[in-house]
Amino acid sequence: MDAKFDQNVLPWIGRIERQFSILMKEALAPLDLTYPEFRLVGVLWGEEEGHPQKYLAARLGLDASAVSVTLKSLEKNKIVERVRDQNDARIVRVKCAPKAYEMTQVLSAHSEQEMSATSGFSDTEKQQLLQLLTRVSQNLSQKTGLL
Repeated sequence: MDAKFDQNVLPWIGRIERQFSILMKEALAPLDLTYPEFRLVGVLWGEEEGHPQKYLAARLGLDASAVSVTLKSLEKNKIVERVRDQNDARIVRVKCAPKAYEMTQVLSAHSEQEMSATSGFSDTEKQQLLQLLTRVSQNLSQKTGLL
């Protein structure tokens, strides 16, 4: 990284995201799952009711068309499914299909990368980092409208 950028936060965040993306791509290859698919499944994991596609796009900071393409692939592979909202049939929700929960390697792949990234950090340091990154995200959300 250029010396002039060493003191700027956002280039470091971008660099970390790229590094994490590379590591996750390698970890997810045996599952035939891409990193964007992993991210989407991660948002849906454990959410019994699922979420509307619009929420997923906002949560992931993606446009609706990118989410749609990713969902089609996951749906084709029976990892997610679309269901009508029980209270409002006009709303279609996306949730993990049973096959997603059979892929426990997904969770362990993420956990391994998380442990590697925070190796040598105390619990207090991890919490401080999370709090600071949350504030950065909230500051940017005010300008972008993304969650």
